[in-house]
Amino acid sequence: MEITIRLTKSLARLNHDQKDTVRSLSDGCDLAKLIELLDQDMSGIKKTLINHNGDINDSINIYVNGENVRYLQGTGTTLSDGDHIGIIPAAAAG
Repeated sequence: MEITIRLTKSLARLNHDQKDTVRSLSDGCDLAKLIELLDQDMSGIKKTLINHNGDINDSINIYVNGENVRYLQGTGTTLSDGDHIGIIPAAAAG
């Protein structure tokens, strides 16, 4: 299956300044496995996205087809062919 990942400009630096990337994954792959695979090509992305407890960092929002994974199964969210993943640093207002 193929998954499309969109990164913001600040994260695209980890992907040779490319905002979009497509990854082929095995069926039944979850977000945690995708992040592991991304870290092989984008060294440091896992550390940016995941905290020491294995949860998504508070400063990051990850969306699967427009749904925030915090309201799904977090890093255990199962991915499907054609899914679109958006990885966006959280914005704070003050």
